[in-house]
Amino acid sequence: MQFRPTLALASLALAAAPAFAGFTLVEPIQLGGTGLGAVNTVLTLHAAEGATFEQGSVGVDPATNVQVISGDALTGNSQTRLHTLGELGVSSAGDVRVVFNASEPGNATDITLTDLVLTLYDTSGAVLFESSAFTDVALTTTQLGVGAAGYTFGLDAADVAAAASLFTGDFADYRVGLSAQATGFSGGPETFFVGSAQVMTPVPEPGTTALLLAGLGALAFVSRRRMRADLR
Repeated sequence: MQFRPTLALASLALAAAPAFAGFTLVEPIQLGGTGLGAVNTVLTLHAAEGATFEQGSVGVDPATNVQVISGDALTGNSQTRLHTLGELGVSSAGDVRVVFNASEPGNATDITLTDLVLTLYDTSGAVLFESSAFTDVALTTTQLGVGAAGYTFGLDAADVAAAASLFTGDFADYRVGLSAQATGFSGGPETFFVGSAQVMTPVPEPGTTALLLAGLGALAFVSRRRMRADLR
């Protein structure tokens, strides 16, 4: 698939209770062209040398309404920062996709993503939405290249319905925070990209493309024979 151009933090007491949802694995993806790039990188984790556990987050400080980064998250602006839904091109809860991109030496296969939480903040810094109930995901391959491939997560159907009412009015200004943790690391960095399912399109394997072209050719041949038969 290809992107086309384009922790949980402490709970806050709100006038209205935030909706809760969980992320589920959609599929591994391979990206062509320029890949995901840096424009929609929300969180990058990189633990100290020798560590096998990573955790970190980016969110909003409720006291000051400014960005706060914690744990093993890298602090470069292109590595970890808040984005708005408008910047990410996300138009609904069902449209949200988080891509986890692990880049490990030797194609390590013992990495398990143990938590992934997305938080939406309004312009005042209040929490509107926080995902939950994440189930551990063991990765089958990790040496995918930074920004070139990864594992795509989306909200399940029930949670999409629960969050649907948030995507009205000026929702494009809501800020997106992420929190994550995982075990089994031996290198890194590990990056988390957020974007819209609507701007991802399949990049077929060469064999798949060949089969598709052969099928189209066969259909064209049959169609021509039928046209000739009808003219007789």
